[in-house]
Amino acid sequence: MAGHIIFENTQITNIIGEISIKSEREYNTSPYIGGTGSNTNFISELGKVLTFKSICPYYELESNTISPITTFRNLASKYKNKTGVLTSDSYVDLKGNYMITDFNIVEDTGHNFTIEWEFTEVIPFNSVKKTFRVWGSAAKSTASTKQKTTAKKTTKNSGSKLSSTTKKLLKSCGTLKSSTKVKTCVKYLQKFLQSIGYYRGYKVDGFYGPYTKAAVKKLQKNRKLKTTGAWDKNTLKYFQKKYKYP
Repeated sequence: MAGHIIFENTQITNIIGEISIKSEREYNTSPYIGGTGSNTNFISELGKVLTFKSICPYYELESNTISPITTFRNLASKYKNKTGVLTSDSYVDLKGNYMITDFNIVEDTGHNFTIEWEFTEVIPFNSVKKTFRVWGSAAKSTASTKQKTTAKKTTKNSGSKLSSTTKKLLKSCGTLKSSTKVKTCVKYLQKFLQSIGYYRGYKVDGFYGPYTKAAVKKLQKNRKLKTTGAWDKNTLKYFQKKYKYP
C-alpha cells in the first residue's frame, strides 16, 4: 500500500500501488503583432492529472456512522466543476488546487469497494512570454503578470463584420457554463472574449474553467448585466442585440 491524500479535509486512504501523474499543462505559441519572430506563448489552466485506486473494505463501512462511500460520492459530485485543496504528507509534490474529473466505484463479491479516482490540477495563470523582432534587431523577451483589458475599445460591429466563430457563438451555441461539455462552443466564447479585451493571455482550450468564468463575470459587470459567470440568456441576448445578429 502507498500513502494517503487529503482532499477538502476528507482522507483518502488504502491507496493501491502508486499514483499515476500525467502533466497536462499545455504551452501554445501563436503569432503576435509584428513580423517574423514575434510570438505569444499561452499557458493552459490545467496542470497535473492524478489517477489512482483506493480500497474501502467492508469493515470500514460497518464501523462508520456515515458510509465512506457516501462521503466519496458527495465529494466527487461537489468538486467536479470547482476546485478544492489537495494535500498529502506522503506525496508533497502533489499539493495544489484540483477538481475531481473522473470517479468510479466497483464492488466485489466480498462487499469491498474499489474506488477509481482522477484529479486534475487547476493552476492560476501568472505570465505571458512575448518575443518581438523589430527592424531586424535581436529579439527580446519580456514577462508580465499584469494584463490590461481594453473592454471599452470594442467597435460597434454589425453582423457582417463579425468573425465566423462569433457568429456561430451568437447563433448556434446557446447558453454556456462550467458544466458545458461542448468544447467547440466554449472555444468560440473564449475567442470572442479575447477579441473584446477579456481572457487575455490564456489558451483557447475549450475548458469552461475558473478563468473563463471570471472573464465572463468581469464582462457582465462592465456591461451592467447580472454577474453569474455563465454565458446565460441575458448575456447572449445582449450581444445579439448589440451586434444585430442573427
